[in-house]
Amino acid sequence: LEGGSTSSSTSAEVFGPLDSDPLLPVVHTIARAGDDRKAHDIVAMRVSPLTIITNFLVFLSAASAPQLRAVVNNVEAELARIHDAKPTRVSGTADSGWM
Repeated sequence: LEGGSTSSSTSAEVFGPLDSDPLLPVVHTIARAGDDRKAHDIVAMRVSPLTIITNFLVFLSAASAPQLRAVVNNVEAELARIHDAKPTRVSGTADSGWM
């Protein structure tokens, strides 16, 4: 663009390096809590460069509705125990296959 900005800032420059994100310990807690209940395909994505709604999305898969309930219950328990945090809302149900 003529006369426009040619800035090529990376998301690390704008949002800081991932390892300095204050929410990273929470993301680690979620992943560990899911892994403790045998969740699989655990993926955490830093989305703060893309949206103001949240900083991270964490995906955990389970093989059955009972396992999904166990994963969700353990994630909630560990967040409360370690970070004194609780979800403001939970969408979906274990029987639907996603939460």
